[in-house]
Amino acid sequence: MQEYSKAVIAFIRSLLSALILATLVLLFSVHVVAPGLPRVVGEPAVDRDRALILQDARMILVANRSGNVRVMPTEGTEATIHARIRVYERTPADGEEALEYADQLLAVVQEGPWMAVRCEPDERPDNLEVRTDLEVRVPRDVSLVLQVEHGNVWAGPGVGALTVQGRNTDVTVDGAEGELVVETLNGRIRVNSAMSGANLTTINGSVFVRISGGALDARTTNGAIVAHLQTPDVKRCVLRNDNGGVTVTLPDGVGATLDIATDQGAIRCDHPLSGPDVLSTRRRLQGVVDDGAVNLRVRALNGNVWIARGGSGVPLLGGVGR
Repeated sequence: MQEYSKAVIAFIRSLLSALILATLVLLFSVHVVAPGLPRVVGEPAVDRDRALILQDARMILVANRSGNVRVMPTEGTEATIHARIRVYERTPADGEEALEYADQLLAVVQEGPWMAVRCEPDERPDNLEVRTDLEVRVPRDVSLVLQVEHGNVWAGPGVGALTVQGRNTDVTVDGAEGELVVETLNGRIRVNSAMSGANLTTINGSVFVRISGGALDARTTNGAIVAHLQTPDVKRCVLRNDNGGVTVTLPDGVGATLDIATDQGAIRCDHPLSGPDVLSTRRRLQGVVDDGAVNLRVRALNGNVWIARGGSGVPLLGGVGR
């Protein structure tokens, strides 16, 4: 009888634990996951293309709430924006409102020195969903700022000064000739070539970068950092990671002055170190590689650090769809 009672109590406890867990999952799905999902699935009520021409604009800001953005350089003085606009209604009765709202999209306004293109200048009605995919072509000497809440960004080779401010945004830059700044909350950052420096920040995502000039500052809270310093023209490199590893490759002919530390991890360095104050322990590394041209500082909280040789087989991991 006593064993039977114990079995019943154990069953009740298991049942209660399962019910509590199921309730927590349900609450998370309803209050956290569901609000971020599209409420409407199906054919859009509005599906149209629109083109803008911005003549002689030196500083352009493009703000997009939902949709991907592609950026390409162009010759001349004209910047062009091609938009595919799709508006989804919740019910067929909302079709007229969808048409009226679509007519209000893509407003061009002068905001100080900036020529601003706001895809949704007015507050979106609750019964509509909107997606605006953009192709932006700008001259190389034009400064471009992209503000994207929900959507990815791809920038082609040869773009000039570019700033990307994202929320739920993966960013790929195939080649930046001007200064590059990327800040995203949830998303990966991949830079295949940066010639004039880069400042890269994400909270939830990894950072992968090849840089050949200027200064590199990169930080993530949750993810990995992989940085390839391709030439001695990279004068400074500061990398910070709270939860994840950091890998830096130095090819032959690229020296660095190292200041490396990790709180919970280990440090590996494939290069011989020199200098009067060489320090090499499991979690702290100081010294000079070759001529020490690049000032390299790495701070990791929970993760390992690897200072690798160029050609060590370290890949530029990750990738962002276009």
